[in-house]
Amino acid sequence: MPRTRSGTASSVSSMQNIPGGYPSEADISQPVVSSQQSLAQAVHARRAEYTRPHTIRLKVGSWNVAAKKGTDEGIGGWFVGGKGISQALTGLRLDESPSSVDSNAGEGVREQEARRSKKESTLPRFDPGQVAGGKEVGIYALGLQEVVDISSATEALRPYADTSTAKKWKMKVEEALPSGYKLVAEEQLIGLLLLVWASPEVAPHVRSVSTTSVGTGLAGYLGNKGASTARIVLGETTRLVFIDSHMSAGVGKSELQRRNWDAAQIMSRTKFDPVVDSLGSSAGHSEKIGDEDFAFWFGDLNYRLTGIPGEDVRRLLLLHTRNEYDVGQLPERKIDKEISEAPNAVAVHRESREHAHSESTTSTDSNSITSIGADSHRTSTTSMNTLHELDNVEGSSLDPTSLQTTLDSLLTHDELHEQQRSGKMFQDGWREGPITFVPTYKYDVGSVGLFDSGEKRRAPSWCDRILYRTRRDRLAYEERIRDAAEARKRDAHLKAEGLDKAAEDEDTLFDYDPEADGDDANDNEEDTNINPTGSAPLTMITKDGYEDTIALESYVSHQRVLSSDHKPLSSVFSLKYDAVIPELRSQVHELVAKELDKAENDGRPIVTVVIDGSQGHVSPDVDGVNFGDVSYDEHLVRSVTVANTGKVEAYFGLAEQPSAEDVKSPSTPDWLQARILLPGTDGDDGPKEVLSKSKSTTEWEQQVLRTFLLMPGDTCTIELSVDIKTMDLVKNLNRGQHLEDILVLRVRGGKDHFIPVRGSWRHSIYGQTIDRLAQLPEGGIRAHQESNSGAAEDSTDPTKSAATRSAPVEIFRLAEAIESFVERIVAESNMLSPVNEEQARPPWLAFAGWPFVLESWTTPQDQRHELRHRVVGALESGQLLNTAWPDETSQTTRVEVLAETLLTLLQSLEGRVITEELWLQLEQQFFTKDRKRDDFDLDDQRSAVLETIASSKSRSVSFVIITSMLARMIQEIAGPPMGTPATENSPVELPTSPVAVIRRRTLDRNPKTAVRQLFEKNYAAIFADAMIQTPSSAGSKAKRAIDDQKRELVEIFLTTGG
Repeated sequence: MPRTRSGTASSVSSMQNIPGGYPSEADISQPVVSSQQSLAQAVHARRAEYTRPHTIRLKVGSWNVAAKKGTDEGIGGWFVGGKGISQALTGLRLDESPSSVDSNAGEGVREQEARRSKKESTLPRFDPGQVAGGKEVGIYALGLQEVVDISSATEALRPYADTSTAKKWKMKVEEALPSGYKLVAEEQLIGLLLLVWASPEVAPHVRSVSTTSVGTGLAGYLGNKGASTARIVLGETTRLVFIDSHMSAGVGKSELQRRNWDAAQIMSRTKFDPVVDSLGSSAGHSEKIGDEDFAFWFGDLNYRLTGIPGEDVRRLLLLHTRNEYDVGQLPERKIDKEISEAPNAVAVHRESREHAHSESTTSTDSNSITSIGADSHRTSTTSMNTLHELDNVEGSSLDPTSLQTTLDSLLTHDELHEQQRSGKMFQDGWREGPITFVPTYKYDVGSVGLFDSGEKRRAPSWCDRILYRTRRDRLAYEERIRDAAEARKRDAHLKAEGLDKAAEDEDTLFDYDPEADGDDANDNEEDTNINPTGSAPLTMITKDGYEDTIALESYVSHQRVLSSDHKPLSSVFSLKYDAVIPELRSQVHELVAKELDKAENDGRPIVTVVIDGSQGHVSPDVDGVNFGDVSYDEHLVRSVTVANTGKVEAYFGLAEQPSAEDVKSPSTPDWLQARILLPGTDGDDGPKEVLSKSKSTTEWEQQVLRTFLLMPGDTCTIELSVDIKTMDLVKNLNRGQHLEDILVLRVRGGKDHFIPVRGSWRHSIYGQTIDRLAQLPEGGIRAHQESNSGAAEDSTDPTKSAATRSAPVEIFRLAEAIESFVERIVAESNMLSPVNEEQARPPWLAFAGWPFVLESWTTPQDQRHELRHRVVGALESGQLLNTAWPDETSQTTRVEVLAETLLTLLQSLEGRVITEELWLQLEQQFFTKDRKRDDFDLDDQRSAVLETIASSKSRSVSFVIITSMLARMIQEIAGPPMGTPATENSPVELPTSPVAVIRRRTLDRNPKTAVRQLFEKNYAAIFADAMIQTPSSAGSKAKRAIDDQKRELVEIFLTTGG
């Protein structure tokens, strides 16, 4: 299987592309997030409805082929066919079925060894096979070692695996497999090759295949040693892991430690992809060795026999292997010669067997056998594991001369067993079947039972092993470790408190129960067995909660395979597992999804949003809230009803508007206001605002500015209103900004409701440039907007208008109407009797600056607002101003509304009447140290100002219109500057100056002249600010000076100079 690796930031990042290199951290730590965990859990709880039990055989084979030529020729015979087993050297007990035929009935050893060839199988002819194979097996897992010469630097340092070698081995195995078997997993690491096949019935159940390699050879990462591993999921319920390993060789303490290090590295560095089922749901994280349900670790583990001379082991085993040869055969003569060289060893062997036999018949509490030594005898007690093995070999412990007794005596010196007993390696639940076969290493190539007769004469050892472990075994080990740690902790605490002795006394005096005496002798027998063996079925619960059973049927070596110096091993397991039926699970999945949806809907808040009709305006359409036509300073209201139609309380609020800054933003745009109507004073009905009392708020609460609680069955109203007043917003709308937005009503734990809100902006005379107003066509700005409704750019581009006015008609009509009303109002007032103490003074006699100052207005604000809206509508639609007035409207009210409209219009114009650029020119002309306004007479000053602003015709004409209106109004209100000066005995009550700051002593003594001066200065101050745009960056002191200069400039056109 192909693998992809990515680099890491660690010091081994350069090793990622080398076979067996360190796994990438990116591959390990990136979890895959599942969004259907609750659904998956509910479906899993009903797994009995969509799973069916299956029982298969699983066969594991392991062989170190030593890179020998011709080893591939017999691979199918022994691995698939179960051939090459020597009953005499294996201890296999056969049943009475017709298929159980003694291998000796076939070709003899002599003939087999004589015809050995690299071009054909070395298996004995006419061997029918003695263990399960062919179609009887559902899964075949084959682990090979040294398929290439790993002692070669070229092979050991190769950065990639030679796929041609794997192709050869796959072809040979598949020739022997029954038709339809499918290769489901493949992994190669230099000389390690792991291959897994599944039968046609099992292959559809195999999913989530993940393979990887770990190199532990040269420098700790190269692939001349290490492991190739594969993880498959069977039936979507059972995880199987296969580990094909080749660990460090050699005899000695350091070599043993290196083997343990190799195994630890394989365990820690092996990482598999997340498990994904047929529905696409992922486990969410990578997996490692230990996460599986069943693990099979096999290969050349290289553990040796220690504490016993190798020569003695060889000669002792040769006593058994010699029986495979005919008398006078060359290997038989070699064996006899080697045995005769060490008679003491044979004698010791016989003595030890007799001693073991006598001990076994006289003692039921222990079973000791004598190990073989060159110089002395050493007696050791066998482990519980050895006793269990002897019990499973029928009659072997009763026969001191049997092969099994010899094997048991040697197994007490096996490094693997010793490491398990001491808790150094493979102690965490790993099992091994009973070893009833002679050591698998090392033989003369081409011989059945002749151990290494070369110069090195290596000691025989069980280097090749097949271990297995269940999830139950691993969990039991972890529980024992936890219990032991807790016990040590308790003991340490008792010792620290000085209570350890007292505890012992209490146990002795009070905890003894004669009825239960001896009951704990067999408690946790399996747990105390470091290396549990045997073929009893093991039932356990898988990681996903399914019940599986595994049983070991056979564990044998294929002694009569001659083409390598190692003998191959095979184990056959019976595995009962639950397999998912995809069609049934789909039905359960659909049913559970519906049930969860219903339960979720019943348990989640449900809010219904109803958009109500408008209050006397255009009704909203089905797509949301529609305010219809929206004008400046017009208040429009729409309402939305929110009802809790669910069964639980609902917390809701309007979500914040998106903001680029990390600040709280309003729930509505700047042109829209929203108000959630709270209940009355009793507070028992309607929504209740929820105030957070804690400093930390939930993510949901952070998304809304205000939170409200609505109980089931309750309703509330959201009042939405539009009131465009700010000139910046008016200008943006005139330029093409749309009145469109979507409000989000966010319900905690429920779904969001999206409320579209929109309106149609009616272009306003406010916020325009003076040139833009001057070029509007007949019918006003609304007629222009309607004629250009299909082209937004035309509605704001003054160059595309055909109008040729010299000034905005709106300014002219307002000025004309104001002047006319003032003239009539003052005239009517003068025709009446003089003002007495009981009569109210006319506003122009009370406030200099009437009708342009707020203090002088006599009409209430709400009445003015409605009338001002009507006036603006008439101006924007090109109608006569007289049509805006109700019949009962007084002239004073009319002139006040017109005055307010004119001031608002002038203040809203972009650049005002006199732009900042024109003002700077006028300032340079009149208000510098070198040139002062007093250096010119009044007419010259007026001419100079008009000449400066004449560059913009619409501005200069508008300026003249306004100042001329103001001058005539002053003339009408104050009259000509003549009359008799007042005396100290006849004081005159002058109007107040609401805008301009004027000292009374600076006024003329003539009352009419003084009134005129007051109006000139107040009018100048009011309209200077409304008409002239000055720099905004000036300081407060400079600004006061500029304000005085602006007032003086306007006052030039208001004074008579008299």
